[in-house]
Amino acid sequence: MPTLVALLAVIVLPMIPYYTGLASSAATGTAAVAALLTFICIEYLATQDFSPARSRFYHRMTPTVLVLVVVALIVAHAAVAWTYQRFNAGHFFASLPPLVLVILAGCCIGQMLQNATDRQVERAIRWCFLFFCVCALGGVLGLSPPSARPTGKPVFPFNEPSHFGIVFTPFLIFCCVRTRGLGRYAIWFTGILIAASLQNLTLVASCALAALTFVRGMAIIPMLALAAGVGMLVDLSYYLGRVDLLSDNASNLSALTYIQGWQLIGESWGRSGGWGLGFQQLGLQGTNVPASELIFQQIQDSENIFDGSFNFSKIVSEFGVFGLGLTFIYLKFWWRAIRCLRRIANGANRASAEVFAMCVIAGYFVEVFVRCAGYFTGTGLLLVGAFWLMTARDRGAAATDLQISPAGRV
Repeated sequence: MPTLVALLAVIVLPMIPYYTGLASSAATGTAAVAALLTFICIEYLATQDFSPARSRFYHRMTPTVLVLVVVALIVAHAAVAWTYQRFNAGHFFASLPPLVLVILAGCCIGQMLQNATDRQVERAIRWCFLFFCVCALGGVLGLSPPSARPTGKPVFPFNEPSHFGIVFTPFLIFCCVRTRGLGRYAIWFTGILIAASLQNLTLVASCALAALTFVRGMAIIPMLALAAGVGMLVDLSYYLGRVDLLSDNASNLSALTYIQGWQLIGESWGRSGGWGLGFQQLGLQGTNVPASELIFQQIQDSENIFDGSFNFSKIVSEFGVFGLGLTFIYLKFWWRAIRCLRRIANGANRASAEVFAMCVIAGYFVEVFVRCAGYFTGTGLLLVGAFWLMTARDRGAAATDLQISPAGRV
């Protein structure tokens, strides 16, 4: 499968069932895409081999072994959680097949990118960036088709700008890092214009994160001036309402949802004694946190209690102290990726696939601490692929050929 087609499938297909009302979350679409990629790459998954001379377990890691390890750890954690608190076993076991598919497909995406040439990766990502710009323009002009879940600003195939923003982030970072001269700032400014036009704080966070990877010294001054100029043309009350997180009378729904995410951590920690509720258990037993009650008073429904609004809330609520540990591990990789991307933006040479993998790791910060749509998303799939690609050389798998179809290779 060509690199561009694979990336577009990961971008577009996970959200379409949710947009059209065929699914209640992005998980269904993500699982479908993951199943397709896994089927296409089945020969790779079945025949991958490693040198028997390597004795360390890490060097013998294959997609199948990775799945078995992850599932075994999750089941063991859930078994303990199940013994002393309410536990929805049906939802737990129903979530395992999508998890397996996402891990397998993520490994396939990582190997696809590893086997692609720099030119193929560059062209694919820049075409994807153009696709995002067209989607954003359609959202700004109100040309997105009607959604089964009406929102004020759908950006087809994303039901809301925040969902658009979390997928857009790694592509924005890549184009900024890989472009030289004024073109880099033009791309970043395009991101600022999209964020201002769609009035979305998640997109603003994405642009700030992108700037962190390439801005040096006094260059920050004209960038801030440009951002301030755009700010004068938009309604800043929208953004001020969404960052009103500390006042006692916070009433904006987005702010309340974010506050709820932090309160869910405390509630889940107290219920489970720090062990965690178990995989995919957040929200299934309801919640009594104050922000949730305020949200219910506004819309007569619960909002984001299953995904916690951002992944840090979900993973710590469900895995307790282990979730905290996983977050710290991620932050370690995130910081390394940011530092490496800054060197690349300054002229250091790295393969395009590795650069994109680092952009995915860096960009996932938005989902961890700002806004998310759960574990099973296109960006979650890309994150698995990014880690698989970045560790390929240590596993001795960089030279493994990925057979994808009779028609050819990546």
